[in-house]
Amino acid sequence: MTDYYTHDITMYPFSVIFRGGGYNWPFKIRLLFAIRKALGGHRSVSYAQAFPKELYPIKIEDLPPTLQLEFQKRINEAERFGFEKVVLHKSDTIGCQLRYLCILVNRERDTLWNISFIHATLGSKSKSVWAAGLRTDLKDGTILLTCEELTIPKYLIKPNHKIEILSKGATVDSILRHHQNRLCMIPRDQLSIIPKEDILGFLLNRSQIDFRDFLASGVFRIITDQEVDKLKKVRFDFE
Repeated sequence: MTDYYTHDITMYPFSVIFRGGGYNWPFKIRLLFAIRKALGGHRSVSYAQAFPKELYPIKIEDLPPTLQLEFQKRINEAERFGFEKVVLHKSDTIGCQLRYLCILVNRERDTLWNISFIHATLGSKSKSVWAAGLRTDLKDGTILLTCEELTIPKYLIKPNHKIEILSKGATVDSILRHHQNRLCMIPRDQLSIIPKEDILGFLLNRSQIDFRDFLASGVFRIITDQEVDKLKKVRFDFE
């Protein structure tokens, strides 16, 4: 059976919970989570994601109709600056979350352009988030990320992550130019080159490494078989 993981606030240390978890929670919420943690309980799970054992490529036409035009527009923008689409895929999530990701590579094969869309529901509230950014890996393990404004939980930021966040609504041109300026300061022989052969295998391996980093943060937990069965019964879609 596939293992699924969820972000669980009760996995935070008490000190982090009482500091608001990085989200500026009201004191009542902090106290509620602290009590639940003290009693050995967990946050009620609304979604979970499987460890990536494979990629699930899809076509633009497979997306919900309201997403097709927006994804195509964003892909066209990246291609205009010399990026080539590698894969559009859907993450293996269950419950009240959908996640789509398109990955493109530049001509020099040292940078990936990531376009992601996440739609989630918690209780009566729904939220959709688009995110776009560039990623370049160095041979020493450093990861350079340049993206438009978004909230990145501190537990997902590792010492080897060098992130620069531009203002919300930053154009493809400005994000790319900013990232290229960063790369100009680094000798090319220090950059990790993305292979042409078996690039999907390469991306899957990188995705697995990233997921293990998420798990190492200590704020994700594997959900029970009963929780998996419950979430798989949820009929959730963007439309």
